[in-house]
Amino acid sequence: MSRHRSSIFDVSFIDQQQVVSEWLAEEQSKPSAPKFDIETDDQRHEVEAKILAHKPGVARNLLSLNLSWIRCRLSERALRDVYTIWGDPEERDTVEAAVNRIRAGGSSPHPSSLDRITGLAENAPDDWGTLIIVHHHHSWRRGTPALIDGNHRATAAILRAEEQGQYEPRQAYVGYSGPSKVSDIRRWLHASLRTL
Repeated sequence: MSRHRSSIFDVSFIDQQQVVSEWLAEEQSKPSAPKFDIETDDQRHEVEAKILAHKPGVARNLLSLNLSWIRCRLSERALRDVYTIWGDPEERDTVEAAVNRIRAGGSSPHPSSLDRITGLAENAPDDWGTLIIVHHHHSWRRGTPALIDGNHRATAAILRAEEQGQYEPRQAYVGYSGPSKVSDIRRWLHASLRTL
């Protein structure tokens, strides 16, 4: 099993529009994404609207005027503690709990997800992309980080870390609202994430 070591990770504040633009670019670059010829701003906006409509939960958070954003690289411990979309709505799994369930018997947090998670863990992509995490005052459990995009990748990264004993920090955009959320984020990241 890999060790949950702390290290130095980049942390920077990022403009909301930059988060949206970079996320849209990542989504458009995925092999499974439909390809469009974009020659005008109107065509670009149409494509972006289709992508956002495809992931309404992500879009709702990305476009929320109540969120401020940071970009950082997450330690293994910080990523293990993030909540996923899986499990009972009142008691969702953390990434670590999802990995433990897979390792205990091959049962996935969601049946259709197991092949995707184990495939990513076995054949790591060159680019893991950027995770989207929120600390939102409307979240189901106040004061905890929750993934809104990248659940499979996050779970696969920790599964791979346990199987191979190595972890490479994962980049994330973290959205938060209100001064209390800044302190929540600091507590979550404190042991393993320092600004440069």
